[in-house]
Amino acid sequence: MLFKRSRHGKTRRTSLHLEVLEERLIPSVSAWQRHVNDLVLPSGQDIALIPTPRSAITQAIGFGASGTVVTAYNQDGVVLWSKDLGPGQLFGGFDLDQDGIPDIAIARAQPTRYMWAGQPVDKTWLNFYRGVNGQFVGGTAAQVDRRWNFGSAAYVTHQWLPDTVLFGTGPSLVVSPYYASTSWFFRYNGSALSTSGAFYYPSTAYYDSTYSLAQPNPYDWSTDYIPYSHVANGLVVNGVAVFWTSGRVVQYSVGPLGPDQLLQDTPFLNDDRTDLAGRNYGLVALDPNYPDHISLLAGTSVQTVYDDTLSGAMISDPWGGIERHVDIYSLSGNDAYQQAFYGSAHDDNNLDQYQNRVVFPENPYIRVAAGEPSRLAYNVYTDGHWYLHISQPGSTADEVVIPDVFLWDIQDFQGDGNDELIVSPARVYTGSFASLPYFPRWITDIDTWSEATLTLNTNVIINGGIPLITQHFRKPATSSSQGYLYAANVAAVAGAPNLILTAPTGGQVFVDVSKVG
Repeated sequence: MLFKRSRHGKTRRTSLHLEVLEERLIPSVSAWQRHVNDLVLPSGQDIALIPTPRSAITQAIGFGASGTVVTAYNQDGVVLWSKDLGPGQLFGGFDLDQDGIPDIAIARAQPTRYMWAGQPVDKTWLNFYRGVNGQFVGGTAAQVDRRWNFGSAAYVTHQWLPDTVLFGTGPSLVVSPYYASTSWFFRYNGSALSTSGAFYYPSTAYYDSTYSLAQPNPYDWSTDYIPYSHVANGLVVNGVAVFWTSGRVVQYSVGPLGPDQLLQDTPFLNDDRTDLAGRNYGLVALDPNYPDHISLLAGTSVQTVYDDTLSGAMISDPWGGIERHVDIYSLSGNDAYQQAFYGSAHDDNNLDQYQNRVVFPENPYIRVAAGEPSRLAYNVYTDGHWYLHISQPGSTADEVVIPDVFLWDIQDFQGDGNDELIVSPARVYTGSFASLPYFPRWITDIDTWSEATLTLNTNVIINGGIPLITQHFRKPATSSSQGYLYAANVAAVAGAPNLILTAPTGGQVFVDVSKVG
């Protein structure tokens, strides 16, 4: 059912005026606010911050890369350490040594002397480092790129990337190549990483012959495994690896390889369609108030719409996760598997790249009450318009669908348990490409959801900018097959949380949100 938003009685409007960056960036000296997630350096570089409540060293930490040099900063921009760690993709968010400070890794690639269909073939590997001091603690063995030839398309894929590491709050990591046959558990032993176990991936006959709980694949039931099952997309929850791959979601106990380590195998067909490959790429998030539920939002992140709005072109991640759907999985198995399916980019002879396109925020949950399932909130682009879907609690079924509104993120500015939705209205089409409703207007609204009236109410309207969306490390309860999360940024300015917006000129603007809500 379609609903419109309500304008709150205390709605206030403000227009943005660009301010000199250095004058606003006064380091906070107040108690650290956990909902602040960004540090802006005097150079203008944004550093994603991670709260470190268990650490006596710092209240928050962020890692920045400049060339091959990685620098760790505290919440006030003080350098904790800086080292040349070599080339590669910096990622992290896990806590290997359980010291309360997130650790990091670098995904590396080195050319081989081979080519495939005109493309260089690389070997890739991962190196891991302690976040507290940049100490190297170990890594994976190198693997050569997979080579593919489908006649009309030939290409290579790296085996080790940021999304090939899964983690949770504990010390164990899952390291699983992009196209795996065997995956491993890593653990820090006090001085270095060591292998603490392994498991057979549901992609070869070893899966069938080893695990009694393995279930037939949902396509033809001839085998349990699905060849070349895609990268694991999930989390480690209470000592259990939980992840989606092609056509199924599975649970393995963390530990040595053995016949009893597969705890659950739930095969399924997206929309009961055998013509699809069973792709489950996207965001995976544990319900913060109901941890038996873990959700998959299969699609692409809000970063794509942000980038496209800045460039004025629809070019960022055109396939958008390919198969678009929203699922809820019960870790205990007490609740039935749920799915809302929207479509495939390959439908209509590959013409549906932007039809029924699912775009997810970093945080997709609207909390209802402690101990109760939350609502999911996400965007779907259908027939040339954005629709904000807000689900019923603990369900993929819609509670409301709000047209011509785009959700960037959900945050709790006050840390009071009440969620603020950061949204923008869609443009009104006037016949030009630039007016397509795909591009949000340069307006940011801060809304709240009312459980009493089941409406989305606007508290603040900010003219002249959209939220700055940047890359953040994945979290113990939130992961993504993109290897990173993409969030709206809130920085501490003179002790107050400020939402950072991007103006049409590309400049950054700061808006105090300490009294929003």
